[in-house]
Amino acid sequence: MENSIHQPAQPERRNLASTFLRLSGALILVIAALHYMIQGLNITSESLRFWVMPGFISFLAVCGLLCGYWLKDAKNARIFFGLGTAFVAAQLSQVAAMGRALLIKGQSGEILLDMWWDLDHLSPLIFGSNVIVSVLLAIPVAYAGFTMLARQHRTSLLLGFLMANVAMVLPVREPMFVTTVIILGFFVLRYRDMRLYQPDRTLRSVSGFSARLLVWVPLFIIIGRSVFYPLSDIQYAVMMSLISWVMIKEIPRVTGKAEFVPLLQYFGMTLAIMAWFIGADNIIQSVSSSIEIYASAFPIVVFLFITSFHIQDDSPATRFVAAMIAMLTVLCMLLDKHSYITALVSMGTGIGLSVAGLYLHEKLVISCGAISLIGGLIYYMGFLLDMYHAMPWLSAGLLGVAALLLASWIDKQQGSVKGNLGIAWNAFKNW
Repeated sequence: MENSIHQPAQPERRNLASTFLRLSGALILVIAALHYMIQGLNITSESLRFWVMPGFISFLAVCGLLCGYWLKDAKNARIFFGLGTAFVAAQLSQVAAMGRALLIKGQSGEILLDMWWDLDHLSPLIFGSNVIVSVLLAIPVAYAGFTMLARQHRTSLLLGFLMANVAMVLPVREPMFVTTVIILGFFVLRYRDMRLYQPDRTLRSVSGFSARLLVWVPLFIIIGRSVFYPLSDIQYAVMMSLISWVMIKEIPRVTGKAEFVPLLQYFGMTLAIMAWFIGADNIIQSVSSSIEIYASAFPIVVFLFITSFHIQDDSPATRFVAAMIAMLTVLCMLLDKHSYITALVSMGTGIGLSVAGLYLHEKLVISCGAISLIGGLIYYMGFLLDMYHAMPWLSAGLLGVAALLLASWIDKQQGSVKGNLGIAWNAFKNW
């Protein structure tokens, strides 16, 4: 009896051990590839290092074939070919580095990502043969990898992977060009993923998600490679914005309502705000000095309002923070430079916040809007007082006419106005 109870535990332990070994082995191989791309290998022959990665990719493919056809282990076969596909991108990045090294050979002042390439041993013949071998390896290995991971979508996945690799091997390292490639690559790959793969439930499994992730590997390499070159403020801002987007939109889309998602989303919002201040310095300085404070804060307010509809928890709290930032900004602006422009901006902000609060049924947002509106009106109240001192009789006459007209309108609309105000007040109290 006792033996029958404890018998299933051993297969479970074996499965757990094999899963742990698979994950550990895959992680070690990924770390080895990263080390190779950044630092190279300490081997005796300088010429041999150009062929290390193609040989290793071939070795992974052979291991995958052995696991699939001899050991009948489909899991390990998928892992080997999946890693081989990722290493194809790593090899192509090194081919691009070799080509760039040949292009700028003899030029001073250039900074290379792969400083470990020995230019004395790197010849056009070695480079050309390496290109041929890499292409001959890339297509069959990547095709086999996507076939094993997501057979139904292998062609479109392979096409996206090759397109991303073409962008990666371009020899240009100019900051604006690299930034443009990163932005376009991100949104093109995201569009393809959303339209072609997201609706298919089979691609939400571990194998399917791995296949989708492999398409992004060349873009990850472009981003990682750009870190080793001098970065402009725009590049910093773009990379931080993309990371923010991934944390706010992409990770929740993939993982669902996991417990760690809200924390990642708030961290992503912080990164986006930092990116704005880093990348928009020239934009802020180009506006009028009277609304410079507002120009720096207004995009943050809009961003927080929009993002509040995409986060999992505390959306009203996020909108309240945005409303507080807007209110404090306009009040500081009024205290710093009191003019009709700042007063108009304050009133416009107050009206916008009040309308948003009424639409969303949020008292705190309405309160911030009302304070901003009152702050702007104070300036025009002072203007009316100055006009009264300049033309007292005309001002008094206009005020009297306005009072009489308002009294007539109230008498005519008394029932409806009172009823609507009562309904609105009761609704406001229940928000």
